Parts: sequence; C-alpha cells; structure tokens
Amino acid sequence: MGDIQILVMASMIFVLGGIVYGLVLLGMLCIAVL
Repeated sequence: MGDIQILVMASMIFVLGGIVYGLVLLGMLCIAVL
C-alpha cells in the first residue's frame, strides 16, 4: 500500500515537473523570438 502511494506520488510529481519544464521552455523560446 505504501509503496504504491509513493510510486503514484512520484509519477504525478514527474508529470507536473515535465509540464512546468515545458511551459518554462516555451516561455523562454517566446522571449528569445521577441
């Protein structure tokens, strides 16, 4: 039970981190173009 919870939390953090990283990268790209 505990292991599965940790795995779910880790995957959620990984997905959220990827989305944030993508948005930051997109923002930097827009600033570089403008």
